[in-house]
Amino acid sequence: MGNDMRTVKFRMMIKDIYEDLGERDLTKTLSDDSENYLNGGYNSVWLAVVYDYNKLNEHGKIIMEQVSKMTDKDEKEDGDVFSHQVKFIEKCQDVEYRLKAARAIVQELNGKNDKQGFAKEFLRDQQLHFFFWSLMILAVDDTDKEEHLSLICDFAKMLRVSDTELMDMIRIVQAIYNIEGDYKIQSKAVKVKFKTVIKKYEIATEDEMTEMATGIATEG
Repeated sequence: MGNDMRTVKFRMMIKDIYEDLGERDLTKTLSDDSENYLNGGYNSVWLAVVYDYNKLNEHGKIIMEQVSKMTDKDEKEDGDVFSHQVKFIEKCQDVEYRLKAARAIVQELNGKNDKQGFAKEFLRDQQLHFFFWSLMILAVDDTDKEEHLSLICDFAKMLRVSDTELMDMIRIVQAIYNIEGDYKIQSKAVKVKFKTVIKKYEIATEDEMTEMATGIATEG
């Protein structure tokens, strides 16, 4: 199978997962403490505060493009938004700007800048999706891997995502990429938010593992 076919299959897989998770984009107009909009009031590419798009390999770029409104389809539907997404990525080359954007994203996901009263549940979904896709890229791109893992862990602390939730998302990523590991999902939030993907990739939850173990013991 040629590289092109593998790339097409990978792109289709990412698109399917994205759709299974409700097509939740990791983009939003962010405002800093001065109420000035980052990226000129256009959507910001959240993953750009973790990864340098220009340094990602092909698979990493495919993931970022899909969840950041940067696909060919997005460009055709709204070229202005697409160009501003690209511009934001370029701005994030500047460390000071990147830190400013990271702070704005943390504030947004923690609800501190939410003047419209977005539901807490919606923000929680966004938090988990941010980490899931960050981990999906981490698993396919080894560039500066330790630095990226450290950043993801720092964001987890700031956004109060537990170690259990983070490990559960790692297990889902391992199952998707056929990486050997313990796939038992423990946290309720991850079970609920990723239930479609968990079912598709036949990942067992802690409750299911307990039930299986109980059934085997009873049969024995």
